[in-house]
Amino acid sequence: MLTASLIIIGLFLLWLYLIAPGRRKMPMEMFGGYYAHRGLWNKRVPENSLSAFRRAREYGFGVELDVHLTSDGETVVFHDDDLKRMCGSDKKVRDCTLRELREYRLLDSGECIPTLKEFLETVGEDMPLIVEIKYDPRRDMICRKTISLLRERKGPFCVESFDPLIVRWFRKNEKKVFRGQLAYGLNVRGRHPLNIKNLVLSSLAVNVLGRPDFVAFDHQCEKSVPFRIMNALYHPVLAAWTLRDEKAMTNEKRDMRIFEGFIPGASSGNEQSHKA
Repeated sequence: MLTASLIIIGLFLLWLYLIAPGRRKMPMEMFGGYYAHRGLWNKRVPENSLSAFRRAREYGFGVELDVHLTSDGETVVFHDDDLKRMCGSDKKVRDCTLRELREYRLLDSGECIPTLKEFLETVGEDMPLIVEIKYDPRRDMICRKTISLLRERKGPFCVESFDPLIVRWFRKNEKKVFRGQLAYGLNVRGRHPLNIKNLVLSSLAVNVLGRPDFVAFDHQCEKSVPFRIMNALYHPVLAAWTLRDEKAMTNEKRDMRIFEGFIPGASSGNEQSHKA
């Protein structure tokens, strides 16, 4: 009985070590605030489009964006692994060349999938950026290609990923870049079913690999035990995603708040009543 208790205590202490984030503190005067999720998009302006990023710039928000790697090694700004939802094709982004991707349009708009370089030229130097690097087996290539472009800008940026090995890559190879681990709890509205991958991610034990400077957590999962314990013990910098109304934005007290579907601070809470 005593041996079993000691084993349980030992495993718990090991888990506390695994979930610890990094000790470096991000300067919130540079990174704190509101970030438009995939740009400031609406029914007329598609997500992760240059128009959506221009709108975010006009309103003075930072942006969260997603980066994929094409088959010919170009970094493009797009969220999904495949083109079905946004472009009506079953092809995977990483299986297409940039030239092939240029043939598609985002939803019913005239917008094409932008490259990361085009995005950076559009938003300029001052806009704060949260750059999510999507899973790709060519981790070294996508990380090096992404940081080579981001490094040229003067404005604040940080990187994040669900893939802890990408976060670890930045820990080992680009120590000065602020890095974040994306995380969530389980079974929130059926989005994160119980499987080994989701169990490991939701446990936050992957923090040991990247020792992230911040944790970007699904705000609907913040009642999860791992999140509460990590937050209580280590007080990490936190990014909350994805806030979809003014009430959620007001109630959320995290350092970095990622929103979509409305414009924070709008008196009516309705985007249609504001500048388009």
